Amino acid sequence: MTLHLVNKPPSNPAITSCLAAALPGDAILLIEHGVYCATVAPAEAVTVYALEVDVRARGLTGKTAPDVQLIDDARFVELACEHIPIVTWS
Repeated sequence: MTLHLVNKPPSNPAITSCLAAALPGDAILLIEHGVYCATVAPAEAVTVYALEVDVRARGLTGKTAPDVQLIDDARFVELACEHIPIVTWS
């Protein structure tokens, strides 16, 4: 299972490339400006997470898609330990 990190907004092709490469069972973690992608419903085959501190910092609280799981830094570390490899899309 791969952990995909996306730190670019939807206007960047990073999220499109990530979604095209993600396989069932993979996880996508939206961080930094990537949390703007959290306002759209995620692909069904992958679990999508967003770093809550980045969501709050960008005024997106309450605006994320229901299937996007908001997480803290501790859960970020757990995800990194649970997934091999980790791929950053930028």
